[in-house]
Formats: sequence, C-alpha cells, structure tokens
Amino acid sequence: MTNEELRNTLHKLRTEIDGLSFREPAARERVRMLISGIEQQLENAGVATPQDSLIENLKTTIEQFELEHPKLGALLNQLLLALSTMGI
Repeated sequence: MTNEELRNTLHKLRTEIDGLSFREPAARERVRMLISGIEQQLENAGVATPQDSLIENLKTTIEQFELEHPKLGALLNQLLLALSTMGI
C-alpha cells in the first residue's frame, strides 16, 4: 500500500467514525487520536522510531470494534496490515 492509499484509508476511517454511533462516548475520540498518531508516524517515517504502543493501540481498537462496527474493524485491520508491511 502506498502512502497515498494509506492516507485514503485514514480518510475513510475518519468518514466512517463520523457516521457511527458508539455506546461509549469516548470511543470515537480514541479512534480519532489513534488516526492522528498514525498520521504523525507517517510524517516522521525515517526520522522517528516506530512506536510499539501505536501498533498495540491499533490492535486493541480492532478487537474492541470488530463486532460492534464490522466495517470500522475491517478498515482498522487493513490499516494494521499496511503499516506492518511498511515496517511501522
């Protein structure tokens, strides 16, 4: 996945979470913060060391949402796979 495709996936995620209702009000903000962290990591690629906590947060978020919001879970999983192939 290219950086442009990855950014498109991040945009799809933002659009998806804006249209969903969450049982937990803070859940939407957690996903937004995760997306922001990924965007920062992409901007600093080659400069900063990949953050293990970012990947762990992504995995945890996937587990939390894959049943309640399958499309969101699928997009997050796609993002995880893309990041892992990029070495992040």
